[in-house]
Amino acid sequence: MTESAANAASATSRTLEEVESQPWGDPPADASYLVARCYALRRLPLRQLGTEDLRILLGQSIGVPTLVPLALRVLDGDPLAEGDFYPGDLLAAVLRLDAAYWTAHPEERTELAGIAGRVDPTADELAGTEVPSLIAAFLAGRDGGDGGDDGDDSSV
Repeated sequence: MTESAANAASATSRTLEEVESQPWGDPPADASYLVARCYALRRLPLRQLGTEDLRILLGQSIGVPTLVPLALRVLDGDPLAEGDFYPGDLLAAVLRLDAAYWTAHPEERTELAGIAGRVDPTADELAGTEVPSLIAAFLAGRDGGDGGDDGDDSSV
């Protein structure tokens, strides 16, 4: 387990707001569903965050250093862990993270490469998804994404 994973595991009873020491307050009155959901998820204990919650937050590049180790733990158990969209949607969110994150966290990058390498890109359940191309780009060293836009809404 990487040092950051150990730190994340010890902090799972705390919320993302507590770990980051950055309370956001309440969402704006006119907040979209996605914005309001992100605000709410930051107040949940980390241990209560599910696959979809991790996908949403990482898809918006929120809490990346804290949440990546948690997502890697989920993905290690099931590389195609599914939130609300399609098999592998959490993996897609993690693979789309900015390349600078992976440069700064080479142990996690190695762990993710191992997880991604276990996925069969020709699997029927991945047909029509971006997962195979994201894996290929990541493993070829062209990792990083499009700023976290997962098509849900505008970034928080």
